[in-house]
Amino acid sequence: MSDYSNLIQAILEGNDVRCVELTNEALNEGASPQDIVSSGLQAGMLIVGDRFSAGDFFIPDMLLAARAVTRAMEAIRPRLSDSEMPTLGRVVIGTVSGDIHDIGKNLVAMFLRGAGFE
Repeated sequence: MSDYSNLIQAILEGNDVRCVELTNEALNEGASPQDIVSSGLQAGMLIVGDRFSAGDFFIPDMLLAARAVTRAMEAIRPRLSDSEMPTLGRVVIGTVSGDIHDIGKNLVAMFLRGAGFE
């Protein structure tokens, strides 16, 4: 699945169920976890960020998109650890528990794992 437009659309709509379905479909079709993360999930969240900056998306829109990406990453996570991708290094990241930035921190941590960091 080299075309992630449907996955990106599911992220923009905050449709976590569809996002997981499309992620699993891509995995079953042989797409690499890293490709799904970079070309699908990260690409979708970049658009969410752009729309938020432009005033077209608001915090609830970002939270729904983040939830969709988080659920998709949960489906990918077992395959990331099984891949033979070398570890690029170890990253430590944190926020105050319960802070609104906790959501962004978790997304960044998942994307770093997807890129090969521990």
